[in-house]
Amino acid sequence: RKRKTIPTLGNASNGDYVLIMTETVKTSSTLIGFEKVYVGIYNNNGDLQEILEWKDDHGGTVNMKIAGLDADELRVRASNKFVWISKKGTGDVKVEFETFNPPYEDMMTILGRTKDQHNIHWAGEDTNPPYVSLLAVSSNLVGEKAYLGLPKGKLGVNDTEFATTEAKQKEPKNTKLSGTFVDKVIEGKSRVFGSCFGEDKFDKFKELIIGTVDSKSSKAVGSSLSSTSSSTGSQSVSR
Repeated sequence: RKRKTIPTLGNASNGDYVLIMTETVKTSSTLIGFEKVYVGIYNNNGDLQEILEWKDDHGGTVNMKIAGLDADELRVRASNKFVWISKKGTGDVKVEFETFNPPYEDMMTILGRTKDQHNIHWAGEDTNPPYVSLLAVSSNLVGEKAYLGLPKGKLGVNDTEFATTEAKQKEPKNTKLSGTFVDKVIEGKSRVFGSCFGEDKFDKFKELIIGTVDSKSSKAVGSSLSSTSSSTGSQSVSR
């Protein structure tokens, strides 16, 4: 962490103002590693149905890139020069990430593949992936836990690839998912991406990004999805 000394005003015992030097600690923003990802699944009413946790050899996280966090510039030119600029909001927020051996049923749910009476999953004209939320877990340079969240979007897999075995065994390929995320109203504000550092913030951050499921009643709490309109930078983590 980087430390910085900041002068502030305080009150002396006689009522006079005195200058106090206080030291603040700045958090490292550089991300190292990609531990796991939580995926929230929602029904057609926007209610949280389940929370998936992908890590290790069951959906182990390899890398993730979040793009479109920076808004497009709007500029006005007058008197032979630019005199006004605006960069309010975000761009089109998109996600790409790779995972190792994600559970089949999890993938079918995320992709909206329906299962018939023969336990066969299908993709077709009725395929409609559910809304999902993502919460990625990483760390920064000084070892603090880092959390990055996207509260509302849809994921997909554009292709399926396989090939014959080779004489020399190779490592299996990762599954590549991509998707687009939009704004969700969180505590009265339109939000599309959030991040924080420190394990003490995890529970609240997870509640705001994904919601919670009551294990006794299986009822979702604090997880309703509300739509608003959203207005290119990027954030990425890797294994």
